[in-house]
Amino acid sequence: MKSLWNVNLVIDDLSFPVILYCGIKDSQPKFVQIDTRDNNRIRLSRLNSVTFEEIEAEHLGKAYEHEKSLIPVPADFTARFKPAKSDSLVFNRFVPSDSIPLVHFESFYFIHPQAGFESQYLSLYESMVNTKFLGVAEGYFRNLSHLFCLSTYDNSLILYSLRYAAQILPSEAKTNGLAVPATKSLVVSSNAQLKSDLNDRLSELSLPFDPSLYSDNYAESLVGAILSQLSPAA
Repeated sequence: MKSLWNVNLVIDDLSFPVILYCGIKDSQPKFVQIDTRDNNRIRLSRLNSVTFEEIEAEHLGKAYEHEKSLIPVPADFTARFKPAKSDSLVFNRFVPSDSIPLVHFESFYFIHPQAGFESQYLSLYESMVNTKFLGVAEGYFRNLSHLFCLSTYDNSLILYSLRYAAQILPSEAKTNGLAVPATKSLVVSSNAQLKSDLNDRLSELSLPFDPSLYSDNYAESLVGAILSQLSPAA
């Protein structure tokens, strides 16, 4: 597994040198476009949307689209706003483990100790388990600003990437012109009976979560069917 970032997790005046590794993989099959006459890949060209002329690399530029207008920006424009690279993530706030709504969790990374710092890593892991806190920090990673959450999973530390509040639509936001009603405005007949019935059913279906029971059957079946078309010689 390729490492992504050597970083120090900083808590007050303590530093924990660690290595970040990707925690997920995309299970969806990838397809490319081909020429059906000879099954060769096709090459996509960059064309001017007005003249349809193919654009050479030296003439490619960037523009920000605002209200259907394009605002050209210099090639180095975005680089001017990038924070300085840092080898530290400073966790200056720890919150209860149930205080971050699930909608904020986006992705996660495995955290391994750097060589020689295994004892410090284990101490941090055990403290996180005992206190049941989640650490919160902001950092610049892979050319983007991130909100991070330090947690534990399967006897190791992990780092969640969280969505910022501005990335989450309010529950009353309109979708396709249809307003989602606020919960308090919903009226259900026989409310008490329905609630009692649901409580019983949910209790009956309550079991510990076991991820091994679930798999992406669509992707697995699709890839299996495709690979089955290969001849034994292939």
